[in-house]
Amino acid sequence: TGEEGQSSNIIEVDAGTVKEKKNFDYISKMTRLISTLLIIFSILAISLFISNLLKTHLNKVKMNIGTYKAFGLSDKESKSIYLEIMLRFIIIGLFISFIIAYILGFIIGKWFESKLRIEDQAEYFRLFDTQTYILLAIIICVTVVVSYININRILSKTPGDLIYNR
Repeated sequence: TGEEGQSSNIIEVDAGTVKEKKNFDYISKMTRLISTLLIIFSILAISLFISNLLKTHLNKVKMNIGTYKAFGLSDKESKSIYLEIMLRFIIIGLFISFIIAYILGFIIGKWFESKLRIEDQAEYFRLFDTQTYILLAIIICVTVVVSYININRILSKTPGDLIYNR
């Protein structure tokens, strides 16, 4: 009976199952890393696009802004006007893209359900999530900071510098 007690304490584990779990964990971590890098790249790409769009616009209307400043428009007013325009542009763009993502996610989710025929209620696309809201806030913050830096750099010049492109 002593041998029976010792053998009942031994747990047998299949080496193949352990290796499958390790592989799944590795793939899971790699997927998270790639997703994070794609999100960071996307945020930078959005910020650079809006930044270049803003720079191009401000360089086109520099003379007009210089004229307005010569007639009494303060730096603070001009900066707040352009920052408000950029905020509206960003928020409208995010709202439209949010709606498109919701519609496409719903359609693709239904397609997955019909093709895969999985009986449990798995969510393939989850837009209303804390991570989504955090990423939207990061996109807005990064874009506002980059826009503010560009607006400040261009609009803090004197009216003469803006008009005569110095």
